[in-house]
Amino acid sequence: MRYIPKKIHLIWFGRNPYSKIVEKCIASWHEYCPDYEVKIWNEDNFDITSNDYVKEAYEAKKWAFVSDYVRLYALYNEGGVYIDSDVELLKNIDDVLEDKHVVTGYSSSNWIPTGLMASEESNPWIKELLSYYDDRHFIKEDGSYDMKVNNVIITEISQEKFNFKPGDMFIEIGNVVLFPQTYFHPYPKRRLDYSKVDLDKVKKYFKITENSYCIHYGTSTLVSNKNTVMYKIKHFIRLVFPQFVIEFLERIYFKYFHSWGTR
Repeated sequence: MRYIPKKIHLIWFGRNPYSKIVEKCIASWHEYCPDYEVKIWNEDNFDITSNDYVKEAYEAKKWAFVSDYVRLYALYNEGGVYIDSDVELLKNIDDVLEDKHVVTGYSSSNWIPTGLMASEESNPWIKELLSYYDDRHFIKEDGSYDMKVNNVIITEISQEKFNFKPGDMFIEIGNVVLFPQTYFHPYPKRRLDYSKVDLDKVKKYFKITENSYCIHYGTSTLVSNKNTVMYKIKHFIRLVFPQFVIEFLERIYFKYFHSWGTR
């Protein structure tokens, strides 16, 4: 039985042109899922004033945080598959969605990522995640931005209210199914500057298995400023250290700052 409709949601605010790798990724969606509708959410079909958090993030040109809300809005109101613009499909996703109400996975032993999320319409888990943004502001009272990233938010809510357990494994809680990291977020063997590599050869830099459905390149396509000191420090750490060290540093950093990521 099919609960999740054949619709892919792409969030693209800011009216910037697609990069080559985004074009490559979107092309893979059409190649492997040709019978899926691809819906692009942007300023033309979403009211950015409908939520204070979104309005403030949009005005600050923090597109990634706009996307955090809109992807959940799209999944709850229409159902389907949300895919980050820098996620390349490696094969058709029908079998992994069949008979499922909600599908997501782990990006490490720490976090539930949102690069690929699939849901039926009006799912209660998605509703709970979406409700986090009710009466919340992106701009704090002191004028600073709330830079808490959505994989932390989703993981914390899921653990506190739905008894999700951390771990890179197959987990089914209620009607939510989480797959191990290799399915939707195979770990990169090294960090790449995608402007300097052959995009047709990048797959060899990821730990792809027979269970891998996609690659999340993590190109930071939604980042408004890549020249900050913190961005450069985080990029260096991910370039140099192995996965288990990065996961340990993530746990420490998230505990105090909540803003690890490439935003």
